[in-house]
Amino acid sequence: MTVVGLAADVLWERPRPLVSVHEARVDINTADAAQLCLLPEVGPSVAQRIIDSRAAQGPFARVADLRRVKGIGPATLAAVEPHAVCSVSAP
Repeated sequence: MTVVGLAADVLWERPRPLVSVHEARVDINTADAAQLCLLPEVGPSVAQRIIDSRAAQGPFARVADLRRVKGIGPATLAAVEPHAVCSVSAP
């Protein structure tokens, strides 16, 4: 009888929200290629171009600056923006 009572309590427990991979925010100035690939519409080649752009032109000032990366147009940027952040370290 006790086991049934515990099982009933578990069934009525309020469900906890699950955090999906795309709810995590990726810092585009510090993320490695694997982390950048967690962003929607970003695969290994675009991730590498983001890293190369950071190395050549410095950190991104805002997420919208991803447009300077070949392969990131308005649609990709719109998909990425809700899931990305942009930290800028002091010079």
